[in-house]
Amino acid sequence: MDSDKFSVLDGKIDSLVKKCATLKDDNLRLSQTLAQKDLEVRELKKEIERISSGKDEADTRIEEILKKIEEVS
Repeated sequence: MDSDKFSVLDGKIDSLVKKCATLKDDNLRLSQTLAQKDLEVRELKKEIERISSGKDEADTRIEEILKKIEEVS
């Protein structure tokens, strides 16, 4: 009877060890995905800043042109 209990316990331990290994693999995969997404976010923020800066520069130049047109009129 004790042998049966040990067999059941051994099976449960094996199951837990396999589950732990699966969870570790999942954690590693998710950590790598998160790092990749963080990099993408940083790159997109830089792109937004670049576009925004270009827009500001364009706005300034347009205002200057409009002032010159007003001066001529």
